[in-house]
Amino acid sequence: LWISSDEYASTETQDQSFLRMVRFAVDGTIFTNAFYKIEVDFAGGTVAMKDVYMGLRKLGPAGTFTAGHFKEPFSLDELTNDAVITFMERAACSSAFAPSRNNGLMLNNNFLEEGMLGLFVGIFRETNDQGTSVDDGSYAFTTRICAFFLHDKERNRVLHLGFAYSFR
Repeated sequence: LWISSDEYASTETQDQSFLRMVRFAVDGTIFTNAFYKIEVDFAGGTVAMKDVYMGLRKLGPAGTFTAGHFKEPFSLDELTNDAVITFMERAACSSAFAPSRNNGLMLNNNFLEEGMLGLFVGIFRETNDQGTSVDDGSYAFTTRICAFFLHDKERNRVLHLGFAYSFR
């Protein structure tokens, strides 16, 4: 995207360019059940740590354990990757109320036939994009339960219903 001052009557507008998202990401699996992700955003002239976490899968009834700087399990809109969301911006209510990335520990697992019921439970410390605490002693307990109904694999459709709660 670029803007030219010739397009505006104001003499204060200068030619410029703006990159909305510039990210470098590395993720992978170690052995069969350990995983990690490091994602750094360079847009806007600052460096922001988006996701920096590691975890373990296949822990029996506990499911998956994740530790690091990542999104709290609050809403499907917030949890969906920026590269695959339908619109350019997230819903206003999600941007206003949903917690985003914080340092934390989380357990999650899927239950019932083909994992049609998901449960997420985590404790988080409110942080900025670099993972530094923004308020001394500010913690959050966040939980999310979601169910998938009317799953049609042939048409790649599913009805998703979720409920989340965060005590801050």
